[in-house]
Amino acid sequence: MFTILLFGLLVLGPMLIPAVRAQTTVASINTVQSPEGLAYDSVRGEVFVATENGNVTIISDSTNAIIGAVKVGTGPRGVAYDSGTGEIFVTSVNSNTVSVISDSTDQVIATVDGIRSPYDIAYDSGKGELFVSSYNTGSVAVISDKTNTIVANITVGSGPSGLAYDSGKSEIFVVNYNAGSVSVISDSSNKVLTTITGFNNPHDAGYDPSTSQVFVSTGSNVAIISDSSNAVVKTLHVEAIPYYFVYDPTQGEMMATMQLVGAVLVVPNNNQTASGVSYFNEGPSCYYIAYDSAKGEVFVSDQDTDAVTVVSVGPADSGVSSSSTSNVQSSSSSASSATVTSSSTPTSTSSLSSSATASTSPASSSTSSAAATSSSKSSSISISVNLLFVLVIEALVILSASIFALPRRNKSSYG
Repeated sequence: MFTILLFGLLVLGPMLIPAVRAQTTVASINTVQSPEGLAYDSVRGEVFVATENGNVTIISDSTNAIIGAVKVGTGPRGVAYDSGTGEIFVTSVNSNTVSVISDSTDQVIATVDGIRSPYDIAYDSGKGELFVSSYNTGSVAVISDKTNTIVANITVGSGPSGLAYDSGKSEIFVVNYNAGSVSVISDSSNKVLTTITGFNNPHDAGYDPSTSQVFVSTGSNVAIISDSSNAVVKTLHVEAIPYYFVYDPTQGEMMATMQLVGAVLVVPNNNQTASGVSYFNEGPSCYYIAYDSAKGEVFVSDQDTDAVTVVSVGPADSGVSSSSTSNVQSSSSSASSATVTSSSTPTSTSSLSSSATASTSPASSSTSSAAATSSSKSSSISISVNLLFVLVIEALVILSASIFALPRRNKSSYG
């Protein structure tokens, strides 16, 4: 039964996603065995990518080529860039460690032990600390970047996963996947200030400094929290499950990967409505995402194709996307609470620009040869569906999300 439901989701899901976003795919970079988290190093102009084989791959944003790899713990997942020290912090779920990499030497200079199942990580620039979610213990560990040691452990909800640092309030928002809540931590006291409840298997959070809002994935919706009230002020229905967020300060937009349909959601901060959001097509299994402020590009990890796609994002458009692609081969181996409510489903007819069919298999993602070639993503699928059919597919999305025990798709185990 589950196989039938999942098949319906994967095949029919992409047909329901409206796309009104222009983008250019710059490159598809071959990596190794399921790329996971990414972080952009603004000083070096490099992107650090955790891969399932226990390495962190380093990509130059000037050449879009792999320039190195660093061995870390087993099951690396979350990656954060510490601009204060010029270091990269990488969580390794299976080895229960956090590796500290110097970006000047590309070597591990310290390993932090004592965190069980370190899941994701966020950098607090105000305190010079890293906040690490420990999925199996329901807690968040705080690491000082001066000593590379744990300075605090904070109890949150069950199954903490994604985190977001709020620079305006000096707070950390922690998404608790199993508990269906968000814990708000003060970085001055390292204590939970409040817990916001009412979410449906939330995966991640993203902070928008221009609006002082925190975006949280909840089922096939995005809940928007005001950091002044710590309450949900808006809920956007987005037709598929958002996974990981990144904020684009140049365009003033929040982006989120939508793994099950191979698209990236774009929410402009000046039009947070169902009609204001847009999508662009991005690989069969896009997962983590990082923003490169120097190039105005996003780097997206794709676990089905073992690649990182580089996308230059243009302004909102009327619906047709174009791209030129090149394949770059590897050069080296509980005070207050808010209940989330769903907004009405949009019923307008729209189109999704696609470079592949509705299939989410690796073969459906077309790549060019080492010699760069250009291809146009001009094919569009014009879809007109009635409200009942949309609701059926949404039910499949929610059901499939509730079946998975962890907010990840690869087979790495948790220690």
